[in-house]
Amino acid sequence: MFLKSPIRILLAVFLWAHFSTVAQQRSLEELQESLQQHTTKDTTRVLTLIDAASLVGLKNPDKGLEYTQEAIDISKSIKWKKGQALAYRQIGDLYYIKADILRATDYYLSALKTAEQIDYEQLSASVQKSLGNIYADLKEFDKALDNYYGYLAYTKETDDIDGQVRAMANIGTTLSEKGEHA
Repeated sequence: MFLKSPIRILLAVFLWAHFSTVAQQRSLEELQESLQQHTTKDTTRVLTLIDAASLVGLKNPDKGLEYTQEAIDISKSIKWKKGQALAYRQIGDLYYIKADILRATDYYLSALKTAEQIDYEQLSASVQKSLGNIYADLKEFDKALDNYYGYLAYTKETDDIDGQVRAMANIGTTLSEKGEHA
């Protein structure tokens, strides 16, 4: 009886991973089809490009960068700062995946600056969390903590309990790595 439980768990994990991959593939195919059909350079195309970049990014970050570059170009041409900010953040994510920390940081800072210009607090907070991760990776603990505390403040304002837990976990880990205790 005991041996069946771990086997069931492994089977459940395998099936979840399989169906999750199939669902993502189907979603990427749907997004690519949508991009072929919707060629108008507007906010809908920008958001679809960013979604496609997000889905393809883990397996093929260079393809994701192609999508996000088009999203930035369109956002600039239609003067849509929100699209620019979202695309900059996505490019930061893609460079982070590629372990190009300098470029990731540059794009996250561009996303943060643009989000702050348009008072897009949710994105600003998300970018602060990402910057916190980068600075923690670089052992720049004070910068990491500044960003994590900024993210925590936003999660408290919005009653985002899951976000608060993530922020506090990041803060605790960073303080521990720094040699301090929360």
